[in-house]
Amino acid sequence: MDRPLYIAAQADVSVRRAARIGDAWLIVNSSGLGKVAPLMQTYRAALKEYGRTPMEFPITVECYVGARAMPRHIRNVAGRWNTNTTPMRHGAGGSHFGVVRRFCARPVHHRDKGSVKEEIARYRELLGVDHFIMRCQWPGLPQEQVLSSIQRLGEIFAS
Repeated sequence: MDRPLYIAAQADVSVRRAARIGDAWLIVNSSGLGKVAPLMQTYRAALKEYGRTPMEFPITVECYVGARAMPRHIRNVAGRWNTNTTPMRHGAGGSHFGVVRRFCARPVHHRDKGSVKEEIARYRELLGVDHFIMRCQWPGLPQEQVLSSIQRLGEIFAS
């Protein structure tokens, strides 16, 4: 059975590579639509240049539906990571703290159901995204909150 090759990329050269050799560019929305929208233009132009058609248009996003206190909780977890004497690493020289701090600073999917539904619609409309890979759990987040958020997320897609 063939499995699709998703290639994550966040720069022009790597997005072009995803168009050339991948089945799909896996959009990693760590910088928001302002950066991702031009990269989608690059991707579509490269697809045309290489005569390729992607299997789908996936995106991975952090997603917490409901509690407005969520960003504060994430900041608390990030603060603990930041004071750790051996921080967990994320990529070349970065720490998970930086990833979480960027998440807290941008308005992505940590709102009520209506706001999340609108945001999903924006990604579909502006980028043509047709597959959402949602990260719904972070270290230290109580399991009950995770499950409640996932249930609310399911209600969004069911409506």
